[in-house]
Amino acid sequence: MEKRYAFTLLEMIFVIVVIAIISIFIIKKEDSKTLLTKAALQIVSDIRYTQHLALSEDHYKPGDTNWYKKRWTLIFNSDHYSDDEIAYTIFSDRAGKSRGNPDVANEVAKDPLNPKRYLSGGFTGVKELDIRKLEEFQGLRRYNIGKQYGIKEVKFSKSCSYYSSKRIEFDAFGRLLRGKLSNYTTPYPKRRVVTSQCKITLTDKKGNEMSILIEPETGFVKISTI
Repeated sequence: MEKRYAFTLLEMIFVIVVIAIISIFIIKKEDSKTLLTKAALQIVSDIRYTQHLALSEDHYKPGDTNWYKKRWTLIFNSDHYSDDEIAYTIFSDRAGKSRGNPDVANEVAKDPLNPKRYLSGGFTGVKELDIRKLEEFQGLRRYNIGKQYGIKEVKFSKSCSYYSSKRIEFDAFGRLLRGKLSNYTTPYPKRRVVTSQCKITLTDKKGNEMSILIEPETGFVKISTI
């Protein structure tokens, strides 16, 4: 009789288990990069929205010498109520304190699609937003990019950073500014206008990186493919 060779049931199970384990690692790697891309796309969209707000709401009022300090700002910060995960907030410092931080809830931009939600992933200075309990927090989880997308670090290039400040601000002409608006002494300081390309690098918890580029003068923003 002719002998025929074939896999035993145990060998088949072993091969299936090995393939399943390899697939899990591949899927996790792809998911990590996908989350990083989603985070970058969201931030690009919000940078554009911040510029739109700056262009449409100049906040100029006769007699108000600090009107320019109320321009819209996107600030990256750590959400201390969520284990110091990286988050960001879009706000206008218009409550009169002019400290450069969103001190009260009405300084934070609201979601155009849901006015009951704030464009914030958690900011410790906003006492009116109880973010210690997620069900009471009227912000948006996706703005906590550390928790939502696994972002570990956000770096600014020297061209658009001012000391340790990680802020994105535009003037009424749509030009990118740098530094803390509360420290400005004039509405249009030349030395605070960004004159070269701004690079913002996102790094996730697995070490993957992706960059966001903002052009000077126009404020055009895009994701770097390099």
